[in-house]
Amino acid sequence: MIDATPVVGAFRVLATCAFLCEAALRTAGTESSYEVNVTTRGVIHEMLLSEAGQILEDDLVPLATPTSTVDRFRDFSASGTSAFFNLNPGSVLTLEGPSGPGETERLVITVLDAVKMVDGVETRVVEERAFVNGELIEVAKNYFAFDEKTGNVYYFGEDVDNYENGQIANHKGSWQSGVSGAKFGLLIPGSPREGMAFVEENAPPVAQDRGRIVSTTESVSTPAGDFTGVIKVEETSPLDATLDFKHYAWDIGLVQSNELKLMSFTLV
Repeated sequence: MIDATPVVGAFRVLATCAFLCEAALRTAGTESSYEVNVTTRGVIHEMLLSEAGQILEDDLVPLATPTSTVDRFRDFSASGTSAFFNLNPGSVLTLEGPSGPGETERLVITVLDAVKMVDGVETRVVEERAFVNGELIEVAKNYFAFDEKTGNVYYFGEDVDNYENGQIANHKGSWQSGVSGAKFGLLIPGSPREGMAFVEENAPPVAQDRGRIVSTTESVSTPAGDFTGVIKVEETSPLDATLDFKHYAWDIGLVQSNELKLMSFTLV
């Protein structure tokens, strides 16, 4: 029989009221560790614990269908403020920086006074407008919701208009949870810790971004201000070889995306 004592450490970290747990013993040489899968509020925590209960690894994988339909509709919200993300209509973030030789990109992120039902969940519409040297190149309407109990921000998809010479050229990158096998992802945990890994976009072959928190103690200096205790997220995708980094500040949200830095913000 497996000694489940170390699993208690995982429960303390999760701080949740309902979970399902599976544990397996792993032995390497003289050292033992425990592989623990904890399912809670639509997310699987794939953990590796030491014999003393220390969390060695913690990968987060959103479920296609949350364990409780009741919890899903009760806890998801389309407005409000999570620790590192704002879904209140009227909030605006503007970032700017170099995007290539001789190119300056500006990204305007606006929380719209609009909601959209996606995969049975009411989500908030967050619009992103991207400009290069003043020319509009993309308009994306993203669909987000967050769990009021955990503060986790979930990503349910996006509708994308890509522009060329002032005209819509295509909609590459568009996807929605529940359509063509796509499943919602986890944009950022409400209580992030270094080493956490999660699926942001789960819509193969269109979008498959993966996130990993590489630091929770970053300092970022931007034209809009200096921020400490910033979360740094590494983003990768099996669809290409790109490596992106995003920085989120407490109560503000995105303050840096690769070379783009926060120029101004309005929070509601």
